[in-house]
Amino acid sequence: MQYIKYIGLGLFFIALLLGCKEVSVNNTKNIDVSHALKTSLVVVNKHDNQIEVNMVFENISDNPLRIFYIDAPLFYKTHNHFYFVDGQGKKYFDMEEVPPHGLIVTAKDFYLIAPHEQKHFSAKIMLPVKDVKKVHWRYDNTLTSWKGNIETLDGKTKALFGGKEIPYIWVGTIETSAKIGKSVD
Repeated sequence: MQYIKYIGLGLFFIALLLGCKEVSVNNTKNIDVSHALKTSLVVVNKHDNQIEVNMVFENISDNPLRIFYIDAPLFYKTHNHFYFVDGQGKKYFDMEEVPPHGLIVTAKDFYLIAPHEQKHFSAKIMLPVKDVKKVHWRYDNTLTSWKGNIETLDGKTKALFGGKEIPYIWVGTIETSAKIGKSVD
């Protein structure tokens, strides 16, 4: 069973290397959510070495869709990845570490988005240089279930959604970017 997981991850990374912007699978409700998610990014504030961004998840399907998102400072980078481009076109990757513990995931971290609705999150991000002209955002989710019963420094995790496959969960990678001050979808 462990080998199947690694084969799936291998195929996922091959798809990314071949240029796929979005990779996803069907879920237990037999509803194809592979092309149901659209993201957008707007830079709403810039202060010296920090920007505030508004990240928007939009369900563009006729079915419910669930995303995994930890809406807590420091931990949102578990599944959000950013890189920046300066005025000369040089790329800088966000290397800020996610703490190894300090948070227990609950069902509240799996947001259900109704058909044709949006869910907004905001975050403050430190800039690697002052001359940043564009920010790129990639959202990833590979979780399909949360079985729990794992011992952590913060206590034992609990099974979520009965430990079974999470209903309507979106799985994959999706990217978007924004110029400083406006969306560039």
